[in-house]
Amino acid sequence: MSRQDFRRANLVGTSFFASKLVQCNFSGAKLSGANLNGAWLMGTDFSGADLSRASLLSVVILGGEVTARPSFRNANLSGARIIAELDGADLSHANLSKARLGVNIRNQGMGQMRTNLIKANLEGADLSEADLNRTLLRFANLKDANLRGADLYRADLSGADLTGADVTGANLEEANVDGTIFKGVRGLDSAKGFDRAENRDNAKF
Repeated sequence: MSRQDFRRANLVGTSFFASKLVQCNFSGAKLSGANLNGAWLMGTDFSGADLSRASLLSVVILGGEVTARPSFRNANLSGARIIAELDGADLSHANLSKARLGVNIRNQGMGQMRTNLIKANLEGADLSEADLNRTLLRFANLKDANLRGADLYRADLSGADLTGADVTGANLEEANVDGTIFKGVRGLDSAKGFDRAENRDNAKF
């Protein structure tokens, strides 16, 4: 389906498995626990939607143009399971607390996939206690993001901007911080494994 209007609709627990949701409007919709695995999300608007505990595994986003990227601005993705190509997506001010975007090393098939948030906009996002292990966050905008207690083990943060972010208690062990901007970052002294992060000498403080 294309260009369908689901604004503020109650779609709690609905399955959109492998559905084509091209340029659909889900802004403000209730999608808690929804199944969006394998769905096509080109240009789909989830701004302000409730996607808490939803599943977004292997979603399809074709095309490099900005209009093809879905928007999750101000969306609630707390506790969601996400393995997807979301490079360049707008997740600014989204709630991703306790969301699971990292690799599940116990699942070999899923273990071969990594969430791609390269150049994504995560400014002001709540990523507290989120699982971001091995996630691709190169050149992502993480300004003022809440990363308290987040697991960034082996995450690729090269070139990412964490200006003003809070990393209190976050796990940065073996994370790639080549060119990462840490200006005004809070809680870095309490971050775990930062002494074992890769390319620390090239980070910007």
